[in-house]
Amino acid sequence: MVNAGMKKMHLDQSAHPFACFFSFFWKALAGACYIFFSWIWSDYVYAFISTVIFASFDFYTVKNITGRLLMGLRWWCLNAEDGNEHWVFESRDTEYKAHKVDYICFWGSMVIGILFWGLFGFMNVLGLRPSWVILFSVFENINLAKAVINGVCLLFLIVNIWGFLKCSTGILLLISWSPNLKNQ
Repeated sequence: MVNAGMKKMHLDQSAHPFACFFSFFWKALAGACYIFFSWIWSDYVYAFISTVIFASFDFYTVKNITGRLLMGLRWWCLNAEDGNEHWVFESRDTEYKAHKVDYICFWGSMVIGILFWGLFGFMNVLGLRPSWVILFSVFENINLAKAVINGVCLLFLIVNIWGFLKCSTGILLLISWSPNLKNQ
């Protein structure tokens, strides 16, 4: 039974549906390559290359496009002439109201990505295999290539989350719903 007060959220209700789509698309493609390419080919070269390329596409898209469009956040690093790095964190003014669907797509895709790569990294280190993986014999033992793939993908997501948290004007937006979210 669905609560009468809850509205269904659809991607077409988003202010930027293509940005919402791509916040999940590259992560899903990287995850699919990680799982299925290591099953198709016995060596992990194709899995490594394709997974890291799609994770890089995701990093770039989230950092430079979806973060700015969906949440009004962006960050980057400047290298000064003296060799020092200067990190720049920007956010829209406090009057900016993020759309509820955009908010859920942006932060949800980041959290789901962290959970996915963290879970597979943890299973890889412990040598665990879920039952559906045993059926396909995807993961036989701890493998250095898979550990590197997990580490690279997890690092991309952690750096993005760290950057967006630093430039977010209200950390409390991540903890609870806020009046800064439009209910449309």
